[in-house]
Amino acid sequence: MFLNIEISPTTQFATEPVAEYRSAGPGYLRKVHSVVRASYGGHYRRILPLILNTLRFRSNNAQHQPVIEAIDLIRRYRDSRQVYFSLDETPVEGVLRKNMRDIVVAPDSQGVERVNRINYEIVVLEALRAKLRCKEIWVEGADKFRNPDEDLPADYADNRTEYYRRLDLPLRYDDFAGSLKSTMTDALAELNRSLRKDPTVRISAAARHAISVTPLEAQKEPCNVARLKTEIQDRWPNTGLIDVLKEADLRLAFTQCFKTAADRQALSQSEVQRRLLLCLYGLGTNAGLKRVSAGRLGVSYRELLYTRRRFLQRNTLRDAIATVANGIFAVRLPEIWGEGTTSCAS
Repeated sequence: MFLNIEISPTTQFATEPVAEYRSAGPGYLRKVHSVVRASYGGHYRRILPLILNTLRFRSNNAQHQPVIEAIDLIRRYRDSRQVYFSLDETPVEGVLRKNMRDIVVAPDSQGVERVNRINYEIVVLEALRAKLRCKEIWVEGADKFRNPDEDLPADYADNRTEYYRRLDLPLRYDDFAGSLKSTMTDALAELNRSLRKDPTVRISAAARHAISVTPLEAQKEPCNVARLKTEIQDRWPNTGLIDVLKEADLRLAFTQCFKTAADRQALSQSEVQRRLLLCLYGLGTNAGLKRVSAGRLGVSYRELLYTRRRFLQRNTLRDAIATVANGIFAVRLPEIWGEGTTSCAS
């Protein structure tokens, strides 16, 4: 539903300064930081020395060395109980954002500025996370966060021009950034123009939700989907899910993937198979084991619970899912479903 507030002719489609200040200003940052500090100082900080002793961080760019030096500083003082760092020995430039300096650096009773240790550690970890995501900082011996030079072909330095030609990218980074910036600017400008004229969008600076969008109408069901449903209904009318699960096991024997975690198995394999199918049906449909056991199938709730605890493990369940998925891949028709794997996700 739309908000019952109209846009005045003088309303501009821009971020209001007050709203921006509340959502990104110092007050908001302090509130977020207080929540993060409570979680970090009371729990997560205990594991930090173990992580720093195990991982070694490196960077190929001198611009990001202050973050590496900050990590080394935290590592040196991991066994110390001091609450503050000296500002002289603490890397600040290149680590602290301008809007975070007042949170991390504060004067003491004598007016000497010093660094709050816990707040500094939080800021350093946030900076490290950002640099790891873009691989400006990498981890020795890692795979996903390895040295970015290892991602390049061995002959990249000699054939750089050819690789850029294959990727259809400019050699100069400023040309690439300029083109991307121009595309984004044009897209945002077009969004700005179209939103003001779109009757399904309502914008108001005074409302709690500044932007209100009318829900889209449901699309018509494709004719092929309707035909497919009709064909399935004609072939297998009123077929229960438990029958489908049983038929899949008869064809693929995926229950063979489940092995008991006990030392021995006293039940027969047929009885284990029956209980496993009932457990999988109850858990997969959210019906629950109690409701399944109440169906007069000759299996009690305790027996199903025992089967679940002894046989349904994470690794065996993954093996069973892989067996079923591979069986679907083997019988599907590529001319209908294509060569991709997403059609078998369900």
